[in-house]
Amino acid sequence: MLRDTGNGDGMNLEEVARDLKNAREVLEAVEARTLAGVAAMLSEAAENLSRTAERLERQRPVEWMDTSQAAAYLRISPGSFATAVGSEGIPKHYFTGRKPKFSRQELDTWLMGR
Repeated sequence: MLRDTGNGDGMNLEEVARDLKNAREVLEAVEARTLAGVAAMLSEAAENLSRTAERLERQRPVEWMDTSQAAAYLRISPGSFATAVGSEGIPKHYFTGRKPKFSRQELDTWLMGR
């Protein structure tokens, strides 16, 4: 068994190894607690963002568009839009008269579902 580490304090290599092992275990425990705390904060932030997004979505007014506005919103020609309304199930609503109205929210949902 070696006793002298060359520094003159009489500490042996086994004691140095044990101290280093203890220090590593302490650091690993601190790291685990710190990472758990960061994970908890990130989870809480994600939940807060989700609640905020839901509140904003509920507060968003329904925006109604006529055929030409809806076509422009989707960046397609009015003719292509009329074809899509007839063949692809774009939601439309009639409030007064013969001209349909289109909800921006429903257009977004339809577009994302394609």
